[in-house]
Formats: sequence, C-alpha cells, structure tokens
Amino acid sequence: MTGIEFKSSPEFSLGMEIELQLLNPHTLELVDGILPLLAQKPEIPCIQPEFKQASVEISSQVCRNIHELEANILANLCYLKAKCQNLGMNICAAGTHPFCVACGRRHHFTPVTPIPRYLAQHTASGYIADIMQLLPFKSTWECHQVM
Repeated sequence: MTGIEFKSSPEFSLGMEIELQLLNPHTLELVDGILPLLAQKPEIPCIQPEFKQASVEISSQVCRNIHELEANILANLCYLKAKCQNLGMNICAAGTHPFCVACGRRHHFTPVTPIPRYLAQHTASGYIADIMQLLPFKSTWECHQVM
C-alpha cells in the first residue's frame, strides 16, 4: 500500500476535514449511500468517499484564516446536505453508530467503499474493520434499553 502525498503550502494555512455518517432520515439507520452520492455530484473535491460506504468526508480548501475556513466548510456542508437530501439521506457527525440493521445483511456490517486503498486496508484488518463504525446493538429497541 502506498502513502498519501502531503502537499505543503508556502504560508501558514488552515484546513478541515469532517467525516460524516449517511443516514436514513426516518429510521436513523446507516445507509450505504456513498456510491450514489458520488455518482450524483459534479467534480467537486470537497466531497470524498470514506472507508465505509455509509460515510462521507467533506474538506475545506486551504484557507488563510479561521473566518475563511468557517465560511468554506459551512458552504461545503450545506452543499453536501442538499445532495444527500436529494437522494433521501441525511448526515450525522458521530464516531460510531449505535445500531445497524442494514437490510438483513449478515452481521449487519456496512460494506467497504470499493477503492483499492480501502479494499487493501479491509483485507489487512478483517473483522476489526467490519465493526469499527458500530456499537454492538442489533436494533433500535436494544439500543434504547441500554440507554
């Protein structure tokens, strides 16, 4: 696996990346929505796939100050939210998801995004990669019982 090239800037700069989950707006379950989202968008570098198909990353451009960064990331977030809503999805900022029923899939894991780097990472990590986005609840009912 090769590394990702870091591109430096000549002056002090700021940037931000936010990883978000893609959700069904009615059930709040994870949605494997990155491929339809990427197919719908024009070539905009602020929207990128993540390891799991139920995740998306937005990133800012290189900014000179915090005000420029705030304006840019908010614009990108609004753009992403509108694109997701057009596809019947919503977004959520969270490190893990409390449950995933995911259409009856075995073990309820969300699939890996089919990009060579992610597929190689999944092969190397196995089961740990499968469960990294989920807490161990099988349903919303079970999640609510624990809470």
